[in-house]
Amino acid sequence: MANSDKHLLLRSRRATAILALGLALPFAGCVDNKSSPHASQSDAGVEAPVSFGDVKKSFEALQTRMDNERAAFTKLHKRFDPLPPGLPGFRDVRMKFYNTDEGFSVLDMKIPWLSGQIDAAAKSGDPAAMQKVSKDIDETNADLDKIDAIALGLVHELAPFEHMEQLRQLEITGVTPYTRTLPTGFDVVGAKDGIEQHLIDFAEDPAQKVDKTRWFVFDNLRFANEGLDPRSGVSEHQLRSVFEILKAYPAMTLKIGGFTDNTGDPADNKKRSSDRAHAVVAELVRMGTAPERLDADGFGSEHPVCPANDTDACKSRNRRVAANVTAK
Repeated sequence: MANSDKHLLLRSRRATAILALGLALPFAGCVDNKSSPHASQSDAGVEAPVSFGDVKKSFEALQTRMDNERAAFTKLHKRFDPLPPGLPGFRDVRMKFYNTDEGFSVLDMKIPWLSGQIDAAAKSGDPAAMQKVSKDIDETNADLDKIDAIALGLVHELAPFEHMEQLRQLEITGVTPYTRTLPTGFDVVGAKDGIEQHLIDFAEDPAQKVDKTRWFVFDNLRFANEGLDPRSGVSEHQLRSVFEILKAYPAMTLKIGGFTDNTGDPADNKKRSSDRAHAVVAELVRMGTAPERLDADGFGSEHPVCPANDTDACKSRNRRVAANVTAK
């Protein structure tokens, strides 16, 4: 056995051990290979032969699954990594995530190895070798089913700790928190009189009518990468809350507006404010909001909330992104 194969075997055994350490036990017996064309047997109990074409097709489907799972773990890392390990009760959930991530990484390493095994089996023309590769693909799919189930459970386990950290951050800054459970079951955490509370109150109060002059300011939105990327720090939490509010109230549509102070060239201000508004829309769409429910515009230094524009504090209030409810 080549050294690379020995190394992969050891890593695969570690992945199996990770799955066996209580992580996959809730799913034991829940996974089968019905979706695989290679798991069937004849009435005599002899495994049916498999063709190179069938195995190649099965392998390509596995590659697609791996790509999707890799993207899902990347998103989970963006939510797990920033949370303080010392949050009460978070230690075990955090450990489960990183162990599961390691297990997935080991499975992911099998992809190039499986590709090489397929080529070798095809070159040898040995039906038994092709059957063996087919079994390896089925076993990898079964392990990936377990990983996927664990990851799905971790998404639900993570939410309370995210909310706990949001509340902690609000308390640190001396802000009075606002919490609300949406009709969908999602728990919104924001600041009292923040955009989350304003949007929910507007959606649920029939007396509040659509008004194109009424804007709700994002109070926890930060920009990075030359001011155009809203996915930084607390911004992700606020945008996800707005996304969940839109999901809970499907008749609601929004116009996102960008505004600046009066410093600098008016044309540059107009572009900067438009870029920021469109960046917020793009992020909400990325999260899953239908594009037709959102609009964006940049107003530059028009419509200041602090008309004097004479102090840093006043100018700071004018540099904002806000939402106008266009339908409810």
